[in-house]
Amino acid sequence: TEMLSDGDEVILTGQVSVYQKGGYYSLNVTSVEIEGEGALAAEFAKIKARLEKEGLFDPKHKKPLPAFPKHIGVVTSETGAAVRDILAIIQSRTRLTDVSIFPVAVQGDRAPSEISQMIKFLSDTRSDDLDLLIVGRGGGSPEDLMVFNSEELARSIYDCKIPVISAVGHEIDFTISDFVADVRAETPTAAAELAVPDMKLLYEKINKLHEDISLNLSNRLMYDEIRIKNIHDSISHILTNKIQSYENTLNQLAILLSENNPKAILERGYSILSDENGMPIASVSRLKNEASYKLNLSDGS
Repeated sequence: TEMLSDGDEVILTGQVSVYQKGGYYSLNVTSVEIEGEGALAAEFAKIKARLEKEGLFDPKHKKPLPAFPKHIGVVTSETGAAVRDILAIIQSRTRLTDVSIFPVAVQGDRAPSEISQMIKFLSDTRSDDLDLLIVGRGGGSPEDLMVFNSEELARSIYDCKIPVISAVGHEIDFTISDFVADVRAETPTAAAELAVPDMKLLYEKINKLHEDISLNLSNRLMYDEIRIKNIHDSISHILTNKIQSYENTLNQLAILLSENNPKAILERGYSILSDENGMPIASVSRLKNEASYKLNLSDGS
């Protein structure tokens, strides 16, 4: 009874009883329905079922929203609260996005056709210019919101070349436009927040990333410097040991060569006998009578 007020037209469901003595009729009510709501709900269910069967709500047909739209079109009443909310939010979040208002009626018999025709017009003529459309209105009665349950409007949104956010100002209930749009926003304010990034938060994120990258680079440079120094020290140690090894080997060879130098042997009192061709004589069997030989000493021959 708290939902009812004087003057409401209602549909009552219950049982009728008769008080025969006085001829009075009583209605034992089991449910109360505001006149018109049942018909609206039935029409909504009928349209939703038909369009869903045709695939108009299929997620594979939904277009992604641009991350940084340069130009947004808003299809709504130019005098409603929705357009003011949308402009205020977008202007507070970014100065890099242009917004164009395309005024239409958002209630009344001509509203569904007017909104549909505007969307078709923008899709045909402004798809290269507009990056995103926000279509909707602020809250209203079920009869007002029925505008956005129009099958004609649903098909124009589905066929639109420009991504569409449905922004009908009701957080709990859904309209057909919500189901067919690329993205559904609970309110026009939420639509504006979905449409553009908050540049202040984005700049803060970029600065944080810059700080993180700088710190990571600094740490990486420090790590690489330590690693290079360790490699340098390791190579220097290896080279030093290798050079020392070569020097020791060279000294040993020099000593061995010096000890085996024939001249050094001759200086100790030995001599070398050679034939006329200069070939050393190592055995007496090679000596011949009447032959000439040379005796090599340390200071001559």
